[in-house]
Amino acid sequence: DDILKVVCKHFDLEPSAIHTKSRKREVVQARQIAMYLAKNHTDFSTSKIGKFIGNKDHATVLHACKTVKGQLEVDKSFSAEVQEIVLSMRTGFIMRFRTRVILNTLYFILEKYLILISRILAGEVLSIDFRT
Repeated sequence: DDILKVVCKHFDLEPSAIHTKSRKREVVQARQIAMYLAKNHTDFSTSKIGKFIGNKDHATVLHACKTVKGQLEVDKSFSAEVQEIVLSMRTGFIMRFRTRVILNTLYFILEKYLILISRILAGEVLSIDFRT
């Protein structure tokens, strides 16, 4: 799902366009790149990738991977474009990971303060030393 979002954003396409039977060059290229990236950056089978991306069969995914790989080998601008998409995917992953770490840390701190406040209200803690 993240791969599709990043690829669609890169090509300025609606995600629904990838799932159509469109043979427009920009849609086909985006779909093939999405399949190639899904094959190389996930553990999903080609059948599963095909079903997820436009309900295509595994042979279509294999063909897309072969086509993209061939184009990567001969077209430097295409290769740079795919690398840009991969960088966007990684950046998005890192940002989501950092956000999750920050939220977990905040949750942990909040939980400790709530426990402390409830202990103060219950009369269990009479003073707090913040120096440590």
